[in-house]
Amino acid sequence: MLEIVRIAGISILGVLGALILKDRNKGAAFVCGVCAFLTVVILCFKGSLGNAASEMINICSGSAIYEYTTVLMRAVGISYIASMTGTLCKEAGEPMIGGAVELFAKGELIALSLPLVRELMSLAGELLGQ
Repeated sequence: MLEIVRIAGISILGVLGALILKDRNKGAAFVCGVCAFLTVVILCFKGSLGNAASEMINICSGSAIYEYTTVLMRAVGISYIASMTGTLCKEAGEPMIGGAVELFAKGELIALSLPLVRELMSLAGELLGQ
């Protein structure tokens, strides 16, 4: 509960700082917003999200689905990072760069999933008797 209050407070302060600076200096307002954003992201990954991810890996490390769990965690990480970076680029007035980041992330997700697709196709072939 305390963590979300801390994150909400930092977010509100960042927004207020960016709004105050927006009229005087748009560059400084953007930097203020990015600093607040990065602080929130670091606190999230340092706190509950990091603990949840490591706990999930610990739970699955001894099981047969460990490989799938690591691929899933990497895919979630790529998706979050690409989404946040793309949004930052679009808010900074560079939608083409933001779109390129998101496009690259989609390609990374496809490349990450190819070994699992190969394994799934092999399993389907075995089940069908081929």
